[in-house]
Amino acid sequence: MRNTLITQNSKSVLKKMFNVSLIAIMAIMFCVNTSMADVREDIIEQLKVVQSYEEVAKTVISNAIMNQGMDIDEISKILMEAIVDFATEMSDDVAQSIQEASQGAIVGTIQTTAQVGMDVKKNTSIASKTIVKNAIFASTKANIPATQVVQSVSKGTANGVVMVAAGSSDVGIMMDLTEGASEGIINGTIEASTSIGQTEAAKTEAINAATKSCVTAIKTAISTTAIEAVPIIEATISGAIKGSGENKKAVADALVTMKNDIPEVDLDKYTVPILDSTTFDAGDTQEEEEKEDDTTTTTTTTIEETTTTTTTEKETTTTTTTIKWTTTTTTTTTTTTTVSSPYR
Repeated sequence: MRNTLITQNSKSVLKKMFNVSLIAIMAIMFCVNTSMADVREDIIEQLKVVQSYEEVAKTVISNAIMNQGMDIDEISKILMEAIVDFATEMSDDVAQSIQEASQGAIVGTIQTTAQVGMDVKKNTSIASKTIVKNAIFASTKANIPATQVVQSVSKGTANGVVMVAAGSSDVGIMMDLTEGASEGIINGTIEASTSIGQTEAAKTEAINAATKSCVTAIKTAISTTAIEAVPIIEATISGAIKGSGENKKAVADALVTMKNDIPEVDLDKYTVPILDSTTFDAGDTQEEEEKEDDTTTTTTTTIEETTTTTTTEKETTTTTTTIKWTTTTTTTTTTTTTVSSPYR
């Protein structure tokens, strides 16, 4: 049912946005030349003719999904490299170009997977992950910071998700798509940051930027619709936490700084369980024992009297001397507290 709704709404929106006949021609060209060696050349040619990063990305991803023999990750890699290279050559704003391409790619993913009856949420997550990951790879070569890339991908993805699904006013659809998208973006950011050898500090910064961008972009995009914002934002946060794996604290830290930006959402219910479990391996159920010693001291006093008698010719004097010994006995009781992480 959701796939049908997505398909119906995406068709009506996309008809207004794309030159259908030109897209069809580009699709035929792409399908004829399916070898990886030819894909990049086809993408560059499409960019020259269509002059739209969004339309080209949408076409490339749509046809890659339709042609199930193609490696989506590899296609995304070639697509993002071509986008960055072409934008650089044309002196276009690379970050803006990535944002437009991300929007087109996610629209193509949602529309096409819905049409062919695939799992839309799952494929939205996969597409978001491959898009942001390969955008970071491509941009690293162009000396563009990963934080800037994830911001662009997040904005583009949020706009694409809302553009396709908002027409149905179906909160369930929107929650599925936003959760899947944010999960993929955070996961892809972490994977790319690790692959390119970033320091832990740099990786944390990228995760922080991705989290903030996902939530902010979705809030901004959803504000243009009649759909209630809170459940959509919460789904976005949930997806970010799921996608963060062992890096949940970085996501939680980012959310803590956003309390003033999204006061309508109770962020504590997401951040507190994570930040209270920072000694745990996030993602697994861990237990930690905290030991507290209760010490009881008992003092026993023993009194012994020694009597000395001195006798003289005239009188007898008796002197009594009292000596006290103090013995201390210490008893220690150990209290063990077990704490469990709520994130399994």
